Amino acid sequence: MSDTDTALLALARALVEPDHPVKTETSEWAAANLGRHDLVRADHESQFALDDWRRCAERGILRLMVPVEFGGQGADLATTMLTLEGLGHGCGDNGLTFALASQMMSTQVALCRFATDEQRTRWLPDLLDGTAFAALAMTEPGSGSDAFSLSATAEPLDDGSYRINGHKAYLTFGPVSDLCLMFASTRPDAGSWGISAFLVPTDLPGVERGEVREKMGMRTTPFGDIASSTTSWYRPMPASAGKGRGPASSAPSSTSSAATCSLPRSARCNVSSTRRWPTPASANRAATPSATTRRSPTGSSP
Repeated sequence: MSDTDTALLALARALVEPDHPVKTETSEWAAANLGRHDLVRADHESQFALDDWRRCAERGILRLMVPVEFGGQGADLATTMLTLEGLGHGCGDNGLTFALASQMMSTQVALCRFATDEQRTRWLPDLLDGTAFAALAMTEPGSGSDAFSLSATAEPLDDGSYRINGHKAYLTFGPVSDLCLMFASTRPDAGSWGISAFLVPTDLPGVERGEVREKMGMRTTPFGDIASSTTSWYRPMPASAGKGRGPASSAPSSTSSAATCSLPRSARCNVSSTRRWPTPASANRAATPSATTRRSPTGSSP
């Protein structure tokens, strides 16, 4: 049996063990420390539990899969999945647990695997201590599960930077993000192999974050759109430039599996409904100075 097979077998055994100590310990901690506020009101008003998010950061949950050399705990996939499942079992706020899994398994994984040392030094400390939020900006109004059919483009400029034009939709942490991992085509003629990933600070001119969207479930997770039109500061992550893989292929698959583990067991087989949202007028125009004002995680301006 190969090392990979051995690791997968250990993971499978751990996940089906109902009383695994990592899972039960995390569940007990979550029940005692998270979701102690008025969850019905928070759900009705789409309020994000910022204090609980910070408690999770203090416990080191956001650091789990991050290598030790980058300030993380270096936990393996099994430990991370068991921790997220324990959170889903013990915490009544499923929006919080989904948000944790989303940031941990998408933007943070991409930063660790594909970013430069400078990019990691700039962003990982704030993400891991819970003071910054990051969004995975791949989904668009016209492309969801078929992610590689995105229409966002990145035009190369003479100075080596790119001008990105695109509208990203339905993003976890989109309305409150400090950073987004934005996917755009640098070589449209190459199809999926021409997609690059860009780390985009959302306070740049030309980047506009939408309002928090109302939705049917996980209403306590800030969820919305990001549009980019005129900014020309961006440079692609070195492992992804026009290669169509790297962050573009690894982050979404790991996010979906981790997010499922973080949901309460009773929620994992539910059939969800969606509605069509109008495209914001801002998606086709440049951002105004007021559009870059940071919003609080509750959806209101500070």
